[in-house]
Amino acid sequence: MITTGVSALNEETADLDTMVNQADEALLKAKRTGRNQIGIHRC
Repeated sequence: MITTGVSALNEETADLDTMVNQADEALLKAKRTGRNQIGIHRC
């Protein structure tokens, strides 16, 4: 069982800190929807 958050580095997320924060937000969203989920941050 795994829940994960995903974000990609692009023009809008030009720095690592922003990308990590977006991945964290995606993870929290995935956790709210239940177990075994993948949350993806879309710009």
